[in-house]
Amino acid sequence: MLTPLLTTKLLLTTYLVKTIPNLIARAYLRHFELDLRTSKSNYLALLLFLKMHSLCQFNLLIDLIVYDIPGKKRRFTIIFLLLSTRYNTRMRVQLQISETQTIYTLTHLFKNAG
Repeated sequence: MLTPLLTTKLLLTTYLVKTIPNLIARAYLRHFELDLRTSKSNYLALLLFLKMHSLCQFNLLIDLIVYDIPGKKRRFTIIFLLLSTRYNTRMRVQLQISETQTIYTLTHLFKNAG
C-alpha cells in the first residue's frame, strides 16, 4: 500500500519526467527520496527549475558531495542534496564528469554553496 507521502513523491517524479525530459537522464525513488540523474550540460537548468517551479521549490542546498572512482572515464560523481522547505521533500541530483571537465558555481542559486 502506498502512503500519501510516497504517492506525492511518485507524482512529482512523473511530473518532472514529463515536463522536463530533456534535463533528466534518469529519475527514480531511492529510500523514499527523489533521485535525478542529469548531465553536465543540463545540471544548472535543472537546479534552477527545481528551485523556482511552484510545484518543486527546492530552495535549500543541504549538502554537496563529490566522490572519485579512479579508472572510470567520468570518474567524479557530484551529488546535490536539496530540500523543499515548503513541501518538506528531499531530492538528490547527480551528475558525472571527467577529470578534465569543470562545472560552474551554484552560488547564484544557493548562497550557502560558496
